[in-house]
Amino acid sequence: MRMITLASPDIQGIAYEIQTQTLYVMFHQGSVYQYCPVTSKSYAELMNADNLTEYLTDQIQKKTTAKKLVKLLPVASASIQRLGYDADTYHLFIQFQNGSVYDYQDISPTLYAELMNASSMGAFVNRRIRNHFPYEKIWFERMPAHAFH
Repeated sequence: MRMITLASPDIQGIAYEIQTQTLYVMFHQGSVYQYCPVTSKSYAELMNADNLTEYLTDQIQKKTTAKKLVKLLPVASASIQRLGYDADTYHLFIQFQNGSVYDYQDISPTLYAELMNASSMGAFVNRRIRNHFPYEKIWFERMPAHAFH
């Protein structure tokens, strides 16, 4: 799945999974939402809309089930820009400084607490999480800062 970065005042990026008809939207304030089912036609119309936020609100949200996955919060780290944790599903979402977002699964609340208290979050992720838990890279590029006003 590939997240597409956008020059939108509200929406940072969108990813669409055609097999499951699932749309993922990341807003600039850090919230990540999942919309399902979204047809290929609706996705194409969204991507061609003059106002993405308006189309999302008026068309997609009215016809689908929306679920807020997580809110990514800024952290003080040289390698991690923002992160969010869903204690119900044990998913940890990490946005690195390069813009990449990873969804790590099976992360216990204890391990998440250890991460939040680590002297170096980046080193902790490399040592205790990366290559130790299932993950999905859901976003891998950054929109240039000059694209936003």
